[in-house]
Amino acid sequence: SWQMPGPSPPPPSRPNLLMTGTGPRHNCCNSCARTTRTASLSRNLTPPPASDIAAALWSMAVALVADPSKGGTYHFSGGPDVSWADFAREIFAQAGLSPEVADIPTTDFPTPAKRPLNSRLDNGALTATFGIARPDWRAGLKDILADIGASK
Repeated sequence: SWQMPGPSPPPPSRPNLLMTGTGPRHNCCNSCARTTRTASLSRNLTPPPASDIAAALWSMAVALVADPSKGGTYHFSGGPDVSWADFAREIFAQAGLSPEVADIPTTDFPTPAKRPLNSRLDNGALTATFGIARPDWRAGLKDILADIGASK
């Protein structure tokens, strides 16, 4: 079982706020790993596994207790950057499936909400403030697929 590294931080003397943004994980894995039909996906994402998110948040919390001025909004995503199509290809490969995956532009699937053409998260502030590097999302994908019973 996974445990947080290091000692538990003492409670902060005043409330502080950390906000993070992360990429999607299980929904796309479920959708892709359970199908063998053609998948058409686009846009960029970099999904970190939950254990990487937990470790990053723990490190941030410990640092925030030591220096409350570090509170703020931070992005956290895995690396390297990847398109939805390439993410699906890796899911299929690790699940032992080989359907055709077509790269398509986001503009082919309009939604009521305006979506950016480039949705990559900038992790620069997180790395500069806390020294947290982007984990390789591919390393955690195997565990996610095992969790949902879709690994080969």
